[in-house]
Amino acid sequence: MSRYGTAQDQARAAALASLAPGTRCPRCGWPMYATWQEARGSRLPRKLWHLDLGHWPGLAHGGPQQLRLEHAYCNRRAGQATAAARRRRALPPLRPRQRRPVTAARRRARW
Repeated sequence: MSRYGTAQDQARAAALASLAPGTRCPRCGWPMYATWQEARGSRLPRKLWHLDLGHWPGLAHGGPQQLRLEHAYCNRRAGQATAAARRRRALPPLRPRQRRPVTAARRRARW
């Protein structure tokens, strides 16, 4: 199960089943294949063998989301770029960090 849940997994399986071999990735333009065996036979770089069901325009940007197949490499790079941009602009994180309560043992450990 993915971090998004069973519905996401089922949508990904349906999208993979309907994927025409050689369909272009919307992020990079390289061809996509449903299985790594097909990708390997096409001499595609190994980092582009696996596919994700990506959110467009991205969960961090809000608004309506469109799910589409992308190379896992492209999808994760886009997420990293979004996170880096958030850090550069010093925007608040999507989820506030949970701070652990300071206990006497932690106070002693600091010094």
